Amino acid sequence: MQVPEINPQQAAALLADDPGAVYLDVRTPEEFAQARPAGAWNVPLYLPDPASGVPQVNQEFTRIVAALFERDALLVCGCATGVRSAHAVMLLQQLGFARAVNVDAGFAGQHDPFGRVVAAGWAELGLPVETGDAGERSYEALRRRAEERCAADGGA
Repeated sequence: MQVPEINPQQAAALLADDPGAVYLDVRTPEEFAQARPAGAWNVPLYLPDPASGVPQVNQEFTRIVAALFERDALLVCGCATGVRSAHAVMLLQQLGFARAVNVDAGFAGQHDPFGRVVAAGWAELGLPVETGDAGERSYEALRRRAEERCAADGGA
């Protein structure tokens, strides 16, 4: 399956034009709290292993997204550079999310080995950003909401 990709400006335009569209930030909760696209929701694809700190796939990623969003929702998926979010889009496509798209260059952009910008990210382009606690859009709040929905649906 091919991952549909858009740049950060296209992502911002989609989010502005479609009130039902969601920016799904798949970075860690720590990255998300530091800075994120305004209005983003956080369900991390990888989380650090508590013992080693090594990133491991978040085993709850697909369950949480499936519990919170309709399969026809427009999910604009982003991370720091577009790599993790491309993986997230592939997983979501397998679950039937046909309108999941990847934000190429992500939040921080892509740089060459010398630090030169190869593709500008959301922040570098001056698109709307927020920081701090995202309240009901934070990972912990979304995880709790998904658990409640699954319990209400009989554990589905």
